[in-house]
Amino acid sequence: MTFEEQFTGDWSLISMSTQDSDGNIVYPFGKNPTGIITYTKNGRVSVHIMGNSRPIFTSQDQHSGSDTEIRKAFEGYVAYSGTYTISKDDRTVYHHVETCLFPNWVGMTQKRSFHLSGNRLTLKTTSIRFRDKSRISTLVWDRMP
Repeated sequence: MTFEEQFTGDWSLISMSTQDSDGNIVYPFGKNPTGIITYTKNGRVSVHIMGNSRPIFTSQDQHSGSDTEIRKAFEGYVAYSGTYTISKDDRTVYHHVETCLFPNWVGMTQKRSFHLSGNRLTLKTTSIRFRDKSRISTLVWDRMP
């Protein structure tokens, strides 16, 4: 199996932790978030991560939520897609964002260092402003069957 074949596929989120600029470790989506990242053979990436304690809207219409419901739903979810490129030599993957729940990321490139070992993929972000602090996130993914 080639390196690219090892990297591509569907991965399920095992854990996500962030370290803030003060050195504190926090779990922004709780200790058991749900997430899926997909890397396709033709260079596409899709990322979805959510906290499992997001409150349900009182309405079945997503556009009729209260300001609080919409805010809590947004704050408890990260989603983006686009293309990706890998630098195998420096163990870095670049996510070139085309669509994103957070509009400021559209058109940006998100850099992630990675460690790939068997069915386990660990991604580490650069410092990203998140919840009023600069944070570096570590995400551990397990290959889905």
